[in-house]
Amino acid sequence: APISPTTHAPARSTRCPPPPRRATMPRLRCLATAACLCVMSTTHTHALPPSRTRPRASGATRWQPRRSRACMMAGPGGGASAGGPSAGPATPAALEGLMGAFDGLVKGAFDSLSMGGGGGGGGAAAAKLDATKQALLDACDATARGTLSSDAALAEIEVLIDELAELNAKAARDTGSSPDLTGKWTLMFTTEQELLGLMGNPLTVVYQTLDIENGKLGNGVEWSNGVTFTVDSTLSSDAEVDVRSNFVFKSAALTVPDIPILGTRTLTLPPIGKGWFDNVYLDRDLRLNRDLRGNTVVYQRVVELEGGGWL
Repeated sequence: APISPTTHAPARSTRCPPPPRRATMPRLRCLATAACLCVMSTTHTHALPPSRTRPRASGATRWQPRRSRACMMAGPGGGASAGGPSAGPATPAALEGLMGAFDGLVKGAFDSLSMGGGGGGGGAAAAKLDATKQALLDACDATARGTLSSDAALAEIEVLIDELAELNAKAARDTGSSPDLTGKWTLMFTTEQELLGLMGNPLTVVYQTLDIENGKLGNGVEWSNGVTFTVDSTLSSDAEVDVRSNFVFKSAALTVPDIPILGTRTLTLPPIGKGWFDNVYLDRDLRLNRDLRGNTVVYQRVVELEGGGWL
């Protein structure tokens, strides 16, 4: 004869109260809902609806409530299960481990949001980043690219660079081989004494051109009288330091235009040396370098105009 359904306590709802409706919350909402479902299915027994009650043959296993897949894998006492639901509710140790894992997920979600994962947190982080970059460019401009810098100005610039370098490190970007390096960059600040001695005139242009795909690095100085000095090098990423770029000098040339009688003449110089620089911060319009001699250099991307020319 059919066995009457066993009386159970009323099933408790597995739905969590919805969190505040904010643009930054969808990821946290999913995490919280999944954790609550898992905890409740582990600790509470659900009644089998009468419509699903079937006769049970003699010796048949008593029906067990269905549990979520995540909790099924926990098994008795929180350990790994070979398959199928466990025979009893989770132990306090298992629940403590589960909630600890959930706390870690929530913390990770908040960290992601603080780094620009979305919503208001991302907007605040982006605004802070833009403000720091602008403060750095203003500080560089006040030193006339480093030619008029004081100890206090140098300290301020280094602090701002450290802040941006920390953001780059958190993002774990491989800036030594990033395609964003490719392009033309104008120098905004340097502590390199050789360059500082060449650019006392504010009209002097100092730039770099990088081509990551073809492994090329070019350095150039253009004076207002038309004289130019260029150095060509090979460029490669470093196998051990992911923010580092290695270079080897290939050729150098000094070009002097409009020499009386002679016209334009180019003097080729022998290339000597090699080195490296770390791209401690890099984005689409700003690049911050520190090199093997301890120099700090700030570059800003030059925009190529349609139809030729640079801005």
